[in-house]
Order: sequence, then structure tokens, then C-alpha cells
Amino acid sequence: MGDQDQLKVIGVFRTEGGEELYKFVDFLNRTLKERGLVFGMARGDHPGQFVITVYET
Repeated sequence: MGDQDQLKVIGVFRTEGGEELYKFVDFLNRTLKERGLVFGMARGDHPGQFVITVYET
């Protein structure tokens, strides 16, 4: 993968939340993809914690 193919992290947010956050991240991806933004979501280190990462393509 070349340098131009990598995503640039522009923000990371950690939160306690529920499974509904996946629907919100999906909405953000569908809405803002054309503007060069991609959102990722992963479980955090602690139970119930989620990490949302914003990338610029």
C-alpha cells in the first residue's frame, strides 16, 4: 500500500455507550463519505467502552 492509500487519523473519541453507536457510525459513514471522511468503531479496553476514530481519506 502506497502512502497515498493510507488514511489520516483526525480524531479519536472514547465513550461509554451501547450497541446503538454502530448505527450512528454507519450513518456518519454513509453521509460524509463523499466529503473524504471515514469513521471507525471498536470496543475499548474496558467493558462497555467504545472508541470512535475519524479518518480523512
